[in-house]
Amino acid sequence: MYFLKNLTYLLNCNGLTRSDLARAVKISPSTVNTWFNRSCDGVALKSLIAVADYFGVSLDMLVKEPHIETVYRVEKQ
Repeated sequence: MYFLKNLTYLLNCNGLTRSDLARAVKISPSTVNTWFNRSCDGVALKSLIAVADYFGVSLDMLVKEPHIETVYRVEKQ
């Protein structure tokens, strides 16, 4: 699963922190940090959908693609 690699890429491309993402998709910052610090194997589908929707990518692209080739940018709220 390439979720963390792709998520890191999307965060960096958009100049966002983990806390910014958590606020934007209404997930606790500790949950987002847990994905990076422990394991992302148990990420809730609801959370994956929220992140994919926020960045405008498909779930497949977010979790299965070895890399995201196009830079996706979102408008900061």
